[in-house]
Amino acid sequence: MQRLRNRIAHHEPILSSQNAVYTGHSTQPMIDLVNVLECVTWISPGTADWLRQTTPYEQARTLLAEVGSSGIIL
Repeated sequence: MQRLRNRIAHHEPILSSQNAVYTGHSTQPMIDLVNVLECVTWISPGTADWLRQTTPYEQARTLLAEVGSSGIIL
């Protein structure tokens, strides 16, 4: 999580066309968006609900899935 936080803090890209978040860590370089939201739910269920309601989370998942299925690699 620290490496992911650092990537975000340094404005490095984290989303991939495989509908996953690039962490930058060698043992687990990718985390699925669903798993990210699950982690947020463990820490703060209220924040997870807020993310689902106020961000384009589902739209991002759908768009990334479409891009990934088209063969484009981000």
